Amino acid sequence: MKNIRRILSSLWILGFALFGYIVSQLDLSAIVTHVRQFRLSWLCVCASTYLLSAIFKAARWRVALIAQGSPFSFFETLAVSFKTSFLGTVTPGRLGDLSRVGYLYRSTASVSKSLVTVFLDRLYDIAFLLLFGLLAVVYFLNLFVSHVGSFLLLLLTSAGIGILAMYYRMQIWRLFKQMLRGTVSVPMYEALILQWDIFRNEVRRVFRASMSKMIFFTLLSYIFYFVQVFAITKGYGLEIPIAYVVMCASLSALVSMLPITVGGVGTREAVFVLLLGRASVSSEAAVLVSFTDGVVFLILFGATLALAVSMAERLGRMLRGANHNMT
Repeated sequence: MKNIRRILSSLWILGFALFGYIVSQLDLSAIVTHVRQFRLSWLCVCASTYLLSAIFKAARWRVALIAQGSPFSFFETLAVSFKTSFLGTVTPGRLGDLSRVGYLYRSTASVSKSLVTVFLDRLYDIAFLLLFGLLAVVYFLNLFVSHVGSFLLLLLTSAGIGILAMYYRMQIWRLFKQMLRGTVSVPMYEALILQWDIFRNEVRRVFRASMSKMIFFTLLSYIFYFVQVFAITKGYGLEIPIAYVVMCASLSALVSMLPITVGGVGTREAVFVLLLGRASVSSEAAVLVSFTDGVVFLILFGATLALAVSMAERLGRMLRGANHNMT
């Protein structure tokens, strides 16, 4: 565990170092000029699309919760989603989203069952970003023309490993259980295997009951997210086709999910500088688009939504307390 923490710490340092290097190569006066020229009318579009994307993501999670029989109301789901999403923006790889498990554990009293909807919710994000990321790689393949052979070899190797892992999954699982049995006590081993069986069966049941609706809400949330990024480019006065912006945002969002830096700072900017540079956008403008989308608006809008639902919850408790005293 300590070795893993050291590795992650080193990666985070490298990510921030990359961001520092990118910023050191920029013309600060040009950045100030771009910021001053930002059209505030587009800020309303960004805020609206961010809100809608967040609501649809909460609705997606709500679908899984209903399939599992959760007692949470829609407002409770929205409140937990907004607060944990904000926590996810300030943690590497959005690991803060896992704090949802704590909220669910209060009603299920089971860690394995509490993980189910959080796991599925995260799975749809990863699956859709991988899909859009693959489309983006194909879209930008001209950037890697000199490395097409290496790219295809890597793709075929990854596909082969995936196919082999699926084919030999039972043997791999048995090997893992043997390794686990040799490292923990018998009672703990039996408890872990039992929890895994509960988790696996629950995932299958909830997945089948909620798949179509979760796909629908995922599509809606990402449509509004892509519109938000496009609105940022328009706000800075950049004339970039929306398809190009969508592909850039897809790759950057995929990269930001890696537990390399907090919120993908550094790696996301590098992606935007590389790809928007091909569209004749200056490095200063590219970094501003990335930083505005991935840091400024995430923190500004995320904190606003988290604060709003927290205040609403507090007001609700005060009203319930007042009604109780009156009766």
